Amino acid sequence: MAAAAARRVIGTKLALREIRIHLCQRSPGSQGVRDFIQQRYVDLKKAHPGLPILIRECSEVQPKLWARYDYSFKSPFLSFRSREECVSEQPKC
Repeated sequence: MAAAAARRVIGTKLALREIRIHLCQRSPGSQGVRDFIQQRYVDLKKAHPGLPILIRECSEVQPKLWARYDYSFKSPFLSFRSREECVSEQPKC
């Protein structure tokens, strides 16, 4: 989902400059994000080698993904769910 979403955004007028992911290292609510990063990060970086993907681990935070576009415009992109399948299928879950 994130790779497909990144491809869609790159084709728009606002160029995608970075993806920022916030998650908790231990909470069950961030398990889906941790699974997503372990399984899909490499494919996403291979598809977009120049795109910075920042992963921030903080205690007790709600997992989220932000996208930064041209002119420092930031937008909350996804709110992750507890399972990795839901991360890939947002916003259906």
